[in-house]
Amino acid sequence: METWKQIDEYEEAYARLADRRKELWRRLVAHRMAGAGRQADRVKTELERLDYQGMKLAERIAELATFALKGA
Repeated sequence: METWKQIDEYEEAYARLADRRKELWRRLVAHRMAGAGRQADRVKTELERLDYQGMKLAERIAELATFALKGA
């Protein structure tokens, strides 16, 4: 049961990360349209970092779900 609670917490974190990514994507587009290359590059770097974190969270959720289902 504790595993499922942990999965829920990770999924909530993933949802927050996705919301943040959406926000950053809008900023990236706005910077690019305004011709602000340096700011766009910074936002792109942040997006790449969030993508990596999202990938790691998704992997962890999958591992926990597999573990929980095997134990069920």
